[in-house]
Order: sequence, then C-alpha cells, then structure tokens
Amino acid sequence: MALTSAISPTTTSNGASQLASTSDRATISQNEFLNLLVAELTHQDPFKPVDNTDFARQMAQIQSLQTSSELSVGFKNMASAFQAMVLGQGMASAGAMIGREITGTTSSGASVQGLVDSVKLDSGAVNLMVNGVEIPLSNVEEIKAAAPQAQ
Repeated sequence: MALTSAISPTTTSNGASQLASTSDRATISQNEFLNLLVAELTHQDPFKPVDNTDFARQMAQIQSLQTSSELSVGFKNMASAFQAMVLGQGMASAGAMIGREITGTTSSGASVQGLVDSVKLDSGAVNLMVNGVEIPLSNVEEIKAAAPQAQ
C-alpha cells in the first residue's frame, strides 16, 4: 500500500510536516502517516496544543488506515487461496481424463483428437497432452467414454 512517489512534504513555520495538496494525502502509507503525526506532535507549539477533537480525528484516521491495510492483505490472501483451489480442481478434472479420448483445440486454434497421455501445468494453466500436443483444459470440446479394458 506504500505509494511514496506522490508525496511532497513541506515544512511550516512551526516545523510540522505537511503535504503539498489534498490529493497527495490519499496516497500516503500508514508508516508515512504515522511519521507525519509524530512530527506534528513533536514540533507543535506547547502553548497551542492540538485540541481533543483534532486529536480524536487523527486517531480515527490512523485506525481507518490500519483497518484498510488489514482488509487489503486479507483479500489478497483469500484471492490466492481461491486461485489455488481453482487450479487444484482443474488438475483433478484433467487427471480424470488421462487415457480417455477427447476432441479439442490448441491455443492457436488447431483441432486435435486423441487419447490424453498426461496433464501438464504451464504458467498456472492446466493443459492436456494429446499426441504430443498441448490442449488447454478450457478448450476441450468432447470427452468420450473410456474404452472397456480387456480381461
């Protein structure tokens, strides 16, 4: 969440750091915000302390920023878990097709028909290997019943 390139702090006559514009305030990280708050409290005029309302507002902003940061991390973790689950499901589905005859198209659009020899994971995509050719799992058009095995 750290976007430091948009920050352009300035120093006021009492030494407190401030941001150059309102739009810059929305792009600072939690650490930058805390550093600004500490600088403000360190350099404030002891005869004109921050009133309780302003201090409470700043503390609410810190809490809001922290909550947003935690939610962002949580969503990223959830998205990663979901992607792993989808990939696992794709591998299981593709694995069940080994030895079965399928019809599908390659990623370049060429039609392929034959027995699935193996399953390959390539850059997060599940591919079936048919006659030495990769067919993305999403490009399978037909799956035929497995031939009965002779006993």
